[in-house]
Amino acid sequence: MKYLHLVFAVLAAWRLIELFTVDRITARLREKFPVYLWQCPRCMSVWAGGFVALVFVFAPYLNWPFAISWLYFAHNDFLYLRRIRRSRELHVEVTAGNRVNLLRSELTPSELQSLLGQMIMPPSSNKVS
Repeated sequence: MKYLHLVFAVLAAWRLIELFTVDRITARLREKFPVYLWQCPRCMSVWAGGFVALVFVFAPYLNWPFAISWLYFAHNDFLYLRRIRRSRELHVEVTAGNRVNLLRSELTPSELQSLLGQMIMPPSSNKVS
């Protein structure tokens, strides 16, 4: 169990560093006190590491919310990047009577609607006067 607490302490420190140097929730703090400490991940890592080490020694479960928060954001980032990297397909069939049949679509309904709207309506910049 001690090793799990240690791993969670590392993740908690990582989350605290992100929390104070990058996240929107602490943007007001960074604006109010424009000190290099709040903007430098290396500087903040010293303080976050000290805090996490103290918590690890005296109450290791207090690191868990920050570690779980880091895991949640890392999981979401992974899924988001995976979705962006994956090519999505749109298969249509045009019949002899100029009917269009949608065979397969990996696009969301709003993306499909936007794409079809762009295909139907010619861009206004291409109009000849």
